[in-house]
Amino acid sequence: MDWFQTRLTGAARPLPPGDQIWLWKEVGTGAGFLGFVILLLGTFQVLLGVPVLAGLARPAEPVGTERGAKWWLAAMLTAVVPAATFFAFMEVGNLFFPMKLFPQYITNQLLVWALLNGLLTLGLGLVLKGGKSAFSHDWPRSLAIAVITVAVGHLSLAAVQAVFGVDYRFWVLGLKPLDAPHLVMALAYLPLWTGFFLVSCAPCTPTWP
Repeated sequence: MDWFQTRLTGAARPLPPGDQIWLWKEVGTGAGFLGFVILLLGTFQVLLGVPVLAGLARPAEPVGTERGAKWWLAAMLTAVVPAATFFAFMEVGNLFFPMKLFPQYITNQLLVWALLNGLLTLGLGLVLKGGKSAFSHDWPRSLAIAVITVAVGHLSLAAVQAVFGVDYRFWVLGLKPLDAPHLVMALAYLPLWTGFFLVSCAPCTPTWP
């Protein structure tokens, strides 16, 4: 701050370097972000108690009865490979140029990284010859609880911005109320991200090696 006030002219004001409020703004919006996550988890838990959605609450099944060499190899590779390929696959993501349907450059890079790792995970499953992954197929109720949970979170975000003029964010990670153009973008990206997460959850299912 001293350097800026020495070198800049015009709008610069002589303030002590310690007289800053942005840090507290980051603390406040960061706390709001944390509260947003807690709100989503709490909303999901409450909705599981609603009779029409209660069928989604099922006892957790063990990942596997044995953890032999094949299990540890799969666990190690699925943890190490995504990190090891991050920069290389992000470079490949540079070829995914922004377009009307997928206009976000960095999101496109991350999506390419995620999808390529999803393919590696599928290949890993074939090589290690794990059992068929088991998923719950109660899509209507699963979709309903997901939409309601997100809607509650978005409503809280819109209310915070309307009342306080801020949103949920910390440093470079932030959430803003979704407008119509960004909703269209989100719907375009959603199937691809959903596919990645379904594949990446396969090692967590009871039939994985």
